[in-house]
Amino acid sequence: MDRQSVMEKLTKLFRDEFDDDELVIFEDTTPDDIDEWDSMAMVSLMSNIAGEFSLKFSMGELKNIHSVGDIVHVILNRL
Repeated sequence: MDRQSVMEKLTKLFRDEFDDDELVIFEDTTPDDIDEWDSMAMVSLMSNIAGEFSLKFSMGELKNIHSVGDIVHVILNRL
């Protein structure tokens, strides 16, 4: 799977999580860019991402996620 495919899947997951079909994310998108992206949304997002990509994230990985790009990086390193 390539970076673009990961971003397409993440975009769908983010749109579902935030109930916004127009939401556009980039690798430099952070929780500061999306008002509803709080700690509870992060837990839900990461759970959905883990399910979509059939991954389990370690606490160390989760602690180091600060942007969409960080999520992409972890996914690509694990696939």
